[in-house]
Amino acid sequence: MPELVTWNDIYSVQIQRFDAQHKLLFKIINRLNDAMETAKTPRATAGALNELVDYLRTHFADEENAMKKFGYPGYDRHSVEHQQFNQQMQDFRQKFVAGKVAVSDEMMQFIQTWLKQHILRTDRAYSSFLVGKGIR
Repeated sequence: MPELVTWNDIYSVQIQRFDAQHKLLFKIINRLNDAMETAKTPRATAGALNELVDYLRTHFADEENAMKKFGYPGYDRHSVEHQQFNQQMQDFRQKFVAGKVAVSDEMMQFIQTWLKQHILRTDRAYSSFLVGKGIR
């Protein structure tokens, strides 16, 4: 099955740790999409969804800690984007677990579009600042 999202160097933020985390997010999104597309058990889909929501929290915290540590001027706006998406994903997970929604093509499109745009616009904005502070 083709991947929903494929890593490409255009997504690189020139910081190895964050690029590795973004690559892992792509893999988790592809696992979730695969579970949805192949109609795997709800348990498999829930597992991939849980992995995504949990890893987003870890990744966002890591980025925000680096931004705070070095005084990134765009921190507040960036953090708000993280909080909003994190809340949307947690709300979706709660509805999924309660049987009120299913993982759909539309939801997968929303997730992958949000992540790609966030990396290309918001994350790449911190790249030169943090690289200039010596983060690689």
